[in-house]
Amino acid sequence: MKDRDLDIGRLWLHNGTWHFEYSDAYRRRADVRPVVNFPQLEEHYESRALWPFFVARIPGMGQPRVQRLIRDENLREENEIQHMLLKRFGERAIVNPYILVSQD
Repeated sequence: MKDRDLDIGRLWLHNGTWHFEYSDAYRRRADVRPVVNFPQLEEHYESRALWPFFVARIPGMGQPRVQRLIRDENLREENEIQHMLLKRFGERAIVNPYILVSQD
């Protein structure tokens, strides 16, 4: 996740659990504020459910293009579906200025 050229942090899914942590560069900056849902800069966050901050970037599940993607990718598990939708559609959102950059 980036704010202009500054790497803010990393979100990943591992064995059905979401993880988020801030980058070292972001933690070192004196002029930054924590992102909603992640108030502690030094914390490693884990959750079985994707945080609302990221869910807001995912299009509605009832949309035909989303249903087609889920079917074509043979996705069954909710976190896998959200992961794929974030990669496909979540780079930019009108709800916040951050940019999601896929690492894979």
